[in-house]
Amino acid sequence: MGCFGGSIQASMSASEVGNRADVNLDGRVDLHDAARLSEKWLLRQDLLREDLDRNGEVDGADIFYLGQNWLWQEFEQYIPSL
Repeated sequence: MGCFGGSIQASMSASEVGNRADVNLDGRVDLHDAARLSEKWLLRQDLLREDLDRNGEVDGADIFYLGQNWLWQEFEQYIPSL
């Protein structure tokens, strides 16, 4: 069992794929993600997708993180058909 076995942290992904601020997983950080954060504003709960800094509460630090990643978009390689 790893160092976080049996704990809340064991369920948290440390993956660098995508962007944590992309709360709704649509491949970009935009108003839809900000709306999701606002729905959970000041909620204290473990394992909230909207808790971007993973401190157990959706707060100003999460809004700051969202702002730092504003308009991020997942790269999709265009391959023309021949």
